[in-house]
Amino acid sequence: MIRRAWITTIATALLAIAMGHVHPDALAGPPRTQQDREITRRERQLRQGKTLVRRLLRDERLSPEARRQATELQAALDARARMMSKLEDLHRQFLAQHRADLEELESLRKRAFEIDRRLGADRAAMLQANEAEASELMRNSERAVELIEQLRGVSARERREQRETQRDRRPPAD
Repeated sequence: MIRRAWITTIATALLAIAMGHVHPDALAGPPRTQQDREITRRERQLRQGKTLVRRLLRDERLSPEARRQATELQAALDARARMMSKLEDLHRQFLAQHRADLEELESLRKRAFEIDRRLGADRAAMLQANEAEASELMRNSERAVELIEQLRGVSARERREQRETQRDRRPPAD
């Protein structure tokens, strides 16, 4: 059971770190997402497990089976610590290797945000400066729609009158 929990904890931590969701240093901060809370909970359990192992291994009255399990747990925790250290080193190497690219991405993000802010401000200013024209355009469009409807009505009435006139002019059929 301890081994399965340990493997799950390691897999989750490795996956989170590898995917860049969680930096190892971020585990100490306040959890923000469900995943962060889960990782924090597991880290707390692992710290408690380390304390338990130290206490159990110092206890002379501990049964051989319990001592074997505690020793196995300590070995698993030590292996985990080595893996975490290795992953942290790999992460630091990755960051160092790609620092220029990451800084460029951050710079581009800031630049895009600034451009978006400027465009939004310019758009709002343009809309405000041309509010009278926009209102006039709306009024003209509404008037054009009214005239179209009137012309349709006039055109339909004239066609109807024309058909009636043509019908009245026809000689009666014998």
